[in-house]
Amino acid sequence: MNMKTAVFAAIVFAIPAFAFAHENPDGTLGTDYVGVFGTYYYDDYGYYGTGSDDYSGFGLCVNKNVIDSAKYGVDAYFKYYHITDSSADYDYTQNSFVGSATAFYKGTLSPFVSGIVFCHNADIDYTSAAYEDDSKTSWELSLKVGVEFHIAPGLAASVAVAENHYCSYYTPKNATQYSVGLSYWFTERVGLIVSQTYKNCSHIDEYSTTFTVAYHF
Repeated sequence: MNMKTAVFAAIVFAIPAFAFAHENPDGTLGTDYVGVFGTYYYDDYGYYGTGSDDYSGFGLCVNKNVIDSAKYGVDAYFKYYHITDSSADYDYTQNSFVGSATAFYKGTLSPFVSGIVFCHNADIDYTSAAYEDDSKTSWELSLKVGVEFHIAPGLAASVAVAENHYCSYYTPKNATQYSVGLSYWFTERVGLIVSQTYKNCSHIDEYSTTFTVAYHF
């Protein structure tokens, strides 16, 4: 074997060895990542007979594993998102900041519990002079429990239920939220996270869908 053949053979065998030297992340729990996402909200006011409304927007998020033991872990998570809605009567803009801490058990089935704090800043600009523009800040607290299922290398699904308490949104109120999620890491660094939520708050059915492109660091 001459030198050129040896070098070529080394490169050919080194590429797959390098590609599989690191395992892809498995799920989102315990995984350090930053993400950008698009989100869509749909509110159904059928109970009141006033139709529906929808919102769309984008956001940024970061998840950091802060405690990592053999069987347990704790993640810190922060998210910012911006959503808008326009109609013939008004323009609605909302900026939200979300922080959470999640404790979880490591395994094929990973149960977890999260404490979450939301801060929403909303502005409503009316097109009619008969209405006065409105601006408000509201807070929301949530306790969330669920489980993440590790299906295959890089692929995981999750289900969860959360009890949300709105502290300063006109009047305090509670709502139970249900969510499902799916994550897949295409490579050691790049993954896709999809989530769907549902809750009924004051007889309004609220749905949301989010697609996140994540980068593992």
